[in-house]
Amino acid sequence: MTLDDAAWLQAVKTLLAKAPPLRHEISLHYALGKYFDDVGQYDEAFSNYRQANELTKRFSSSYDRAKLTQRVDRIIGDFDAAFVRECQDGASASELPVFIIGMPRSVPR
Repeated sequence: MTLDDAAWLQAVKTLLAKAPPLRHEISLHYALGKYFDDVGQYDEAFSNYRQANELTKRFSSSYDRAKLTQRVDRIIGDFDAAFVRECQDGASASELPVFIIGMPRSVPR
């Protein structure tokens, strides 16, 4: 973004003044952080990133290693070789495997 995006900046500030839902406020502060980082106003960028991070702590649940381990173990158990064989009917003829891997979002402490 550039300083020419002043209308965007004003629109975001107007939205924040209306006390949006917490998840929207978090996104807006991250967006402001990016804007100020792009235009070289690093103190403002850092302030908005920090505020977004603090709000995220209120919005997000805390990390529970045991619960995540149980969830991953259940997924592995549910999608075993037998499941894959059952799904082959009507599936693509390709023999190339597809792995979709993601990481849970971490919550700053």
